[in-house]
Amino acid sequence: MRHARTSARRTGACLILRGVLNAYRHVLGWAFERLYREFAWTYDGVAWVVSRGLWRRWVLTVLPHVRGRVLELGSGPGHLQRALQQRSPGSAFGLDRSPFMIAQGARRLRRSGLPASLVRASTQQLPLQSASCDTVVATFPAEYIFDSRTHAEIRRVLAPDGRLVLVLGAELLGGGLPERLIDLAYRLTLQRSTRPTAVDPPLPFMIAGMRLRALWESVGRSRVLLVIGELEPLEDRDGARP
Repeated sequence: MRHARTSARRTGACLILRGVLNAYRHVLGWAFERLYREFAWTYDGVAWVVSRGLWRRWVLTVLPHVRGRVLELGSGPGHLQRALQQRSPGSAFGLDRSPFMIAQGARRLRRSGLPASLVRASTQQLPLQSASCDTVVATFPAEYIFDSRTHAEIRRVLAPDGRLVLVLGAELLGGGLPERLIDLAYRLTLQRSTRPTAVDPPLPFMIAGMRLRALWESVGRSRVLLVIGELEPLEDRDGARP
């Protein structure tokens, strides 16, 4: 009897804890949604604080790895779009689910005298023709990047020898109080730690037809994790067939 009561109490405690965690995740999701919507004007400031001022440089680490016609998923406040348009006007296209981010990015591009090829859309239904992009890029993507429908759409819009470039995270290399506080903030919001790891994290998913590889880019006193996937050229795939 005593064992049964103890087991019941433990089960009840686990259910309560699970409910609290689910509620906490819900609140965090709501808060992050606000950051991308009504409070999008604070995004750059928040990003600057949680990266010790390195956020924009982290985002721009993709530039040496993109080529040709570039589609950016989750274009946000438009920093990468501006860099892409400055390098090759008219070659980049960005989409975001948030109308607030689209508006902010468009203003940034117009102030720089650059074309604003931005649209509000979902990554599960990209408003582009098949094989119309040479590179698809996303920096610090949200949960959509794990969705199989997003994977299918990425594959559809990429040219036969297309490339996917992702920034999946960053680590701050300093060991001072600011770095520890930033790491604590990441952990409290259920995100990947910003502290350096001894081994590279495993790739979180596979996209059909792509060879994925991870590499680290040094940025100041930090390093950025990039994942690059490439489709095999058609002649390579044809040659591999029996």
